[in-house]
Amino acid sequence: GSSVTVTVQDALAPSTVAVIVAVPTATAFTVPSFPTSATALLLDAHAGAELVFSILAVKVLVSFFFRVKLVVSKEIVTDAKDKKPIEEEKLSYVNKIKTLCESYGIALVLIHIPYSYSPDWQREANSFYEYANENHLCFVNYMNEEMGLDFDIDFFDQGHLNPVGMRQMTREMGELLGSLGVKDRRQEPVAEAWKKEYEEFIDYRVKRLKDITQAKIYLMSLHDPDLISVVQVKRKLLEDVQIAKLIERLKDGKNEVMIVEEGEKLLPSDGKEGEYDLYCVVHKKETIDSVADSGGFVWEEGVNRRK
Repeated sequence: GSSVTVTVQDALAPSTVAVIVAVPTATAFTVPSFPTSATALLLDAHAGAELVFSILAVKVLVSFFFRVKLVVSKEIVTDAKDKKPIEEEKLSYVNKIKTLCESYGIALVLIHIPYSYSPDWQREANSFYEYANENHLCFVNYMNEEMGLDFDIDFFDQGHLNPVGMRQMTREMGELLGSLGVKDRRQEPVAEAWKKEYEEFIDYRVKRLKDITQAKIYLMSLHDPDLISVVQVKRKLLEDVQIAKLIERLKDGKNEVMIVEEGEKLLPSDGKEGEYDLYCVVHKKETIDSVADSGGFVWEEGVNRRK
């Protein structure tokens, strides 16, 4: 896709950056006073201070009303010139946020996260290039950026990135904030607390695996920098485009993958017996000799479930 470079003219305060992120959702509920799903992240980057993220629900941008259901579309808008006017209500809230940031000396950065539904919302996001230029703001519409996202396997659904997609999005945002002057503190003492929490986050991800009942979501979760897996899959499952891509990605990630022909039986490496179409044994890389999780899945009338 095409991309537009925005020049930031004296918009960047030396201490603090605010990032507004449009996050679509399919959930049908409302939040008092803030009935939309855009999220503003206020990043406190004072010298010597910890990076602190405050999450605010705001009515903003190409925000996606909780009351509105997902409108699935095969059309994905990646041309920055393909646009439609911003709704007045949304624009008014962006202006309020901009004014609030200015009053606190906070530089405002606007971003739009990829998703694969409602082309008109995607076109509306493109109108923020002009808004950003007029207001000397930085705006990045990641729908128009070459991020390497695969809409088949980097999303849980049409509106939500899965862990692989989120890691890619996080890297992109980190590079953006770094280019805008936010200091990288990963090698400073303050990062030790983050490293401890990250270890706990690995355990959380492993624990979550035990609750996943759908094979595709399970396979998506296995492409993880802290996990290594042994996967056995029947060849018939590779007729599914998503399964085939997910299995190929696991191969590329140095996981052990065995394709089992029809009529042959899967022999799980953890010794569990049963009739399976897919079986996965998962290890944490730091404790490779112990099994973190294992699970078998079967296909019945086109539906996959954990057995």
